[in-house]
Amino acid sequence: AAAALGFFESPVATVLGVPASLVEEGRRCAAAERARASSDGALEAVFALGAYDDEDDDSRPVGASGAKRARLAWGKAQEAVGIAAAIDLLGPDATVAEVGMCVPEAPCLDALRAWWGLSSPPRVEPAPCGARLGASPDALIVSPDGSVDVLEVKSVCPFVSRRNGRLAWRDRGPAASLPPWLMPQLMLAVHCVGARAALLASVSATRGATFFRVPRDDAYVAAMLAFLDHFAQRARDRLPLDFASVADYDAFLSDTVRLARAAKPRRLPVVRRPRDDATLFFDDLLHLADNV
Repeated sequence: AAAALGFFESPVATVLGVPASLVEEGRRCAAAERARASSDGALEAVFALGAYDDEDDDSRPVGASGAKRARLAWGKAQEAVGIAAAIDLLGPDATVAEVGMCVPEAPCLDALRAWWGLSSPPRVEPAPCGARLGASPDALIVSPDGSVDVLEVKSVCPFVSRRNGRLAWRDRGPAASLPPWLMPQLMLAVHCVGARAALLASVSATRGATFFRVPRDDAYVAAMLAFLDHFAQRARDRLPLDFASVADYDAFLSDTVRLARAAKPRRLPVVRRPRDDATLFFDDLLHLADNV
């Protein structure tokens, strides 16, 4: 969603404080290709465009560079560690449950409500969106009162590029504040699941984790869906994808930053791993950090 909304291209990236390593012109064009392929019913064409993973903020095929490959692989390898960290943070007051792909047309909570004893809070349904949307959060958090939050894990990759092209180890620690460019992903997951809020876990290799809870904001979700609908329509018609002339887009960016700044961090100093001598990387992925 963030790529389609133009968050990774200038000048929007500057407004949102997106790191230079994630800024790339043309991300909306790649998203438009996926939208056109999906609207034509050729879902396999979406996957044929390359390995896409918006969770790692990199829609390009892996292999572009060692650092990007390492970041993508690290996020996959460490996702379970982030879920375990959430369990430690929440303690016995909540249950962390598995979940798969969720679509707004069939909220998964409706099917699971009887099984899990979920509550039924009133929800404001935003206007229908023409874009085909879905979200697959890393887990669901079920509270004792039956309410549900979505969990998203972001593993901070400790590998950085050297000037000679090799990788070096630098553990920057978890995020000190919630990155604004992640807000569309969080709110889209909340919308598709029908959840109360999103909990973002920023997990480092050796310096603990921070957690940020973002309550559901129906006004923000409605605005986001309107912009995604605008994007999908223009992508199908092969029209310019710029949002600069679209009313309220600047206000939407301001709301994105406001919601991110309002999320207060909760710190977990130590992240539990399977055993003291456990490697930080899957053995079959070590080649990505060759000559660290």
